[in-house]
Amino acid sequence: MEVLYPFLRNCLGYICEFCTKPWDAGSDGYITINNTIYALIRIIDDCAQIICTKNYDAVADAYKIYEEMKDGFLFYLAETLLGLSDEDKQKIRIGKGASGPVDAYRIIQVALNQKYPEYINDDLAKYIEEKCQNNNPAAGDLLERLENHLRNIIRDEYESQQEVWLKEYVPEKLGDSWISKEALAKHKGETFSIWDLISFDTIKELAKYKANWSNFYKGFLEIGGKSKMETLNWLENMAQYKKSVENNRQILTSQYQEIEEIAQVFGIYVE
Repeated sequence: MEVLYPFLRNCLGYICEFCTKPWDAGSDGYITINNTIYALIRIIDDCAQIICTKNYDAVADAYKIYEEMKDGFLFYLAETLLGLSDEDKQKIRIGKGASGPVDAYRIIQVALNQKYPEYINDDLAKYIEEKCQNNNPAAGDLLERLENHLRNIIRDEYESQQEVWLKEYVPEKLGDSWISKEALAKHKGETFSIWDLISFDTIKELAKYKANWSNFYKGFLEIGGKSKMETLNWLENMAQYKKSVENNRQILTSQYQEIEEIAQVFGIYVE
């Protein structure tokens, strides 16, 4: 504590001098609140750890570390705080519970890295790779083409016997819903096709129904040695990812990689 406290006081004092106005705003601002102070202490520690890779001794060279941080890490950290978007400031302010401080840490971490790329460590690199990439456009394209591909396989198999298919191979509640929508569309004079209603969600329901799995769906859905349950699980995942894209929720990199892996099995690649 004899070394840590003066070190933190110097670092936070530098930020205070650089960011006087928002600092003086106190609890009405976004810097001197618990979430941000937690984030700053962790980021200051991150920066010190990076500098210590230059053979500094964290205890004996604490003041030297601070002096070096002033010209780089602390300067850009202060600038990052001043340059945060109103949206990010609001997220930091309203963060509650155990996640509030951690979310503030990640927001400021990423913003600092964008301004000063020297601020990086393995943990941050993994976080940026997983959660800060805009995977949605490519994911949306792959999901649309994959869904169309699966829909066409089913359509090609059963379109010539649509009435029998609806009666024998489609769950009654689902089939009745489709028929009602078709009748309503015809009444309005609108173009409509029941086949266009086939989606990841409904393919999952069709595959589970009666003997559909063994009679047809297993043949084209059971990929890479996956079991029936594993297949239903990836169909559910694709449905959820599609909803995420439609609602502008972020597709994580690991989720995008899952989409890409499934799509490639069916010969669908990023264009």
